[in-house]
Amino acid sequence: MNWEGHQLIRLRLLIACVSEMVGNLKYSYAALSSNPLQRYQRFFTSAKFGSASYRFQKRTGTHQSGPPFRSQAALAQHSLDTLLTLAADIDAAKGQPDWKSMDPENKAPKPIPEFKLKPRI
Repeated sequence: MNWEGHQLIRLRLLIACVSEMVGNLKYSYAALSSNPLQRYQRFFTSAKFGSASYRFQKRTGTHQSGPPFRSQAALAQHSLDTLLTLAADIDAAKGQPDWKSMDPENKAPKPIPEFKLKPRI
């Protein structure tokens, strides 16, 4: 075990975990998108959804196509779109005949850790 091996293991595990997490996001996003009152896009508009203390700053209701972003809401929407694109790219790779060799979990160190949001204490 050396520094290079440690870096490779950490990178492989991160990519495997992110792959699983964006797959779950894509599934949830698709399920919620059928109901206009549950779509994530509502949080990027000037409408007052959710707790005032957690709303994105400068919700203009418009999406800027790229940097530099001029609002927290525009950057958040771009981040969500990017994660959904990554999930679609991973699904497209898995749809190919030799997808097993491209699956981010294939030959990743075991066990794959649980990628979980938790408060810092």
